[in-house]
Amino acid sequence: MPYGWVGKILRVDLTDGKITTEDTLKYAERFIGGWGIAAKIFFDEVGPEVKAFDPENLLIFMTGPLTGTLIPGSGRTELCGRSPQTHPKEVFTYSGCGGDWGPYLKYAGFDGVVIKGASDTPVYLYIEDGEAEILDAKDLWGLDTFSAQQKLEEIHGRNVKSLVIGPAGENLCRFAIILSDTGSAFGQGGFGAVMGSKNLKAIAVRGTGGVKVADPSRVLELSEYASNLIYRKEEPTTAHDGMVSGFIPGGESWKSKRQIRGVGCHACPANCRGYFRAPGLPGGSAMCFEWWCGTCTTAPIEDPKYLLKMGDATWEADILTQTLGINNLEAAMQLTWLLKCYRLGLLNEKDTGIPCPPEIYLLWDEEWVHGTAPDIHTFLDRFMRAIAYRQGFGDKLAEGTARLAESLGEEYWKVYTELYQAHGMVSHQSFSVQANLLWALDSRDPYNSAHESWFIEYFSKQMPEAVTLAYGLPKEAADPNDYTYAPKLVVCVQDTQAIKNSLTLCDWLYPTGIAIIGYPLKSIDMDLPAKLLSAVTGKEFSREDLETVAARIRHVLRAIQVIEGRTRKDDTVYPEKFEAPFSGMPPWKIMFGPLDKAKFEEVKDKYYELRGWDKRTGWPTRETLEKYDLKDVVEKLEKLGKLPD
Repeated sequence: MPYGWVGKILRVDLTDGKITTEDTLKYAERFIGGWGIAAKIFFDEVGPEVKAFDPENLLIFMTGPLTGTLIPGSGRTELCGRSPQTHPKEVFTYSGCGGDWGPYLKYAGFDGVVIKGASDTPVYLYIEDGEAEILDAKDLWGLDTFSAQQKLEEIHGRNVKSLVIGPAGENLCRFAIILSDTGSAFGQGGFGAVMGSKNLKAIAVRGTGGVKVADPSRVLELSEYASNLIYRKEEPTTAHDGMVSGFIPGGESWKSKRQIRGVGCHACPANCRGYFRAPGLPGGSAMCFEWWCGTCTTAPIEDPKYLLKMGDATWEADILTQTLGINNLEAAMQLTWLLKCYRLGLLNEKDTGIPCPPEIYLLWDEEWVHGTAPDIHTFLDRFMRAIAYRQGFGDKLAEGTARLAESLGEEYWKVYTELYQAHGMVSHQSFSVQANLLWALDSRDPYNSAHESWFIEYFSKQMPEAVTLAYGLPKEAADPNDYTYAPKLVVCVQDTQAIKNSLTLCDWLYPTGIAIIGYPLKSIDMDLPAKLLSAVTGKEFSREDLETVAARIRHVLRAIQVIEGRTRKDDTVYPEKFEAPFSGMPPWKIMFGPLDKAKFEEVKDKYYELRGWDKRTGWPTRETLEKYDLKDVVEKLEKLGKLPD
């Protein structure tokens, strides 16, 4: 039995009901786990002709060798597959989830689960101590995500951990999530709808095993060291008190009345989420739950009663997205898009059947909207349920804003591109040259696991030396307007992202992410992931070793894009970003851009050169792939005529 890995990947075919296993170590030496293994499986087995809702599409849930240990921030799972949310095409993408499900999967004897096919009737997968079975889900189908998990606990006991979809996933909403507990979700990519297309309601796990580590005392020592980076006795951070406090309407005023406790993922002391309860609403947990996320959050009013009212409304919105199984960031910006179309006269309530909210302060435009809905509860309920159940105009909204705006015409698309960044995804952060290059090269918002670039953007003036400590680059590389060092910085950030998503480790904590919730210059330790992997597996890894694996994973991810038809011209953001300045959400009010198109193309040239990819096509070269022990990738690309001349 290997250390770290538990040794088996579960394979489930829902079409014929066949369940098998394969050896994790078949992939682990070259790709470690998480992202790496999932990407290789997808590259090997899914052709470009397979659509997101085809039975042949794979849902690949993969943990890493650190998952399930006591290492802080290691309780994550990665999910990969072809996404129904990406635009203009359905392409391969990824999503991550914290909480407890991934560790429980390993305790049940599996490093990952690969699901293909589709059942004729609703089913769920139950996994316990090395065994798995496909069970009837007729009593679960139609339930919201909270109720479905409660039902599974009634059936299998309190120690079961489940991934579930809600009505949005069942009705193939293209931005449906897969939820575990409350507040932990595979949120991006629309993979809840992929589960729905397979008639798979849930994956429930129960395990009594464990994860063996090679050097327990070293693991404990390093875990304590990592915890001390989070908890500084001399400089206490807010991490353990719920990061959410800085991201909610009403801030500390609302939090002081509604937060019950802090909440953390498996074996993590950070407690960066909070568990909240408001009158008349279910309790639940969240981190950055400003559901309206720059759409309609804190108004410039300090009246505690008003802030409490807005906080409760936002919490209601968050609970609705959780229970119905909707991506709250997409729903938030969808509302922004809808309201802008209302104000421009492009749409009205008669067209949509959705009333304008009664009272909202639009942060993006810094003005009030006073609508016709009788109250916020009525509005939220009608808006959310229309999407989740595809009722009326909600049927179009459930296709995602990009597809809806495109179908309606140029004026609607213009409103859309002012709000969105690329690939049919909402602009999470994008206020720098580096950030836009990250976006251009990805298939989704890269920021759920690339926050290094986030803190470089937002804190560049306060701590430019962070890029030197982390990546050996001059402090000028932290300038959001820098084109010179952007390619190298993006390579570094991407490789760090690949390491975290393969071990797996939390983006907020490792190896520079602690910067966001702590004190970055004292917290940066780029060698820590390698030390942790060495202690767990008994095989010595250096930072350079992990960077080599990360580059290999990046080449496989790019090879998937190449097979899907990606070329250099697709490595871009929406044209709006080259035409108008970027304005950040309050309170940051960061201005950036517009991007210089000619310089951005030069930046891409340098990036391809650093990666060893052909500058004309943006494709990996034979020499590069062979250098990283990817001859099997070379052979497949060569057969498809996808190797550059």
